[in-house]
Amino acid sequence: MNAIAHALPTSAITGALTLRGLNKAYPLKGKAVPVLQGIDLDIRPGEFVSILGASGCGKSTLLRLIVGLDQAYQGQILLDGQPVRGPGLERGIVFQDHRLFPWMTLQQNIALALKNHALPTTEKDRLVAEHIERVGLSGYE
Repeated sequence: MNAIAHALPTSAITGALTLRGLNKAYPLKGKAVPVLQGIDLDIRPGEFVSILGASGCGKSTLLRLIVGLDQAYQGQILLDGQPVRGPGLERGIVFQDHRLFPWMTLQQNIALALKNHALPTTEKDRLVAEHIERVGLSGYE
């Protein structure tokens, strides 16, 4: 797996991601098949990192671990020095398969992720707008 990093302005971006000794294996025929072994990575706030590799090398597994969708691993995943213990609003993932609802607007698709969160509507609207701006899609709501 190769990682290429480019610094971005840190004005509106916060969060440092640290992976230490990350290992992940899947069971196959009663044996553990290693997928990720000894991954160490530091991503500073504002850095942009691309993960490249052949199909099946563990790119999606790594991303699922980082966003907290899979918690069966060894090692550490830290966001701002705190362990990642499941999904959170400060992290997100865009899956490889098309997952948008074409009959909904961009804003409605993003807001769907907050549907079951006990947040006031104004806070949900603010978060949706913030994330649209973060990825440079303001004006396409």
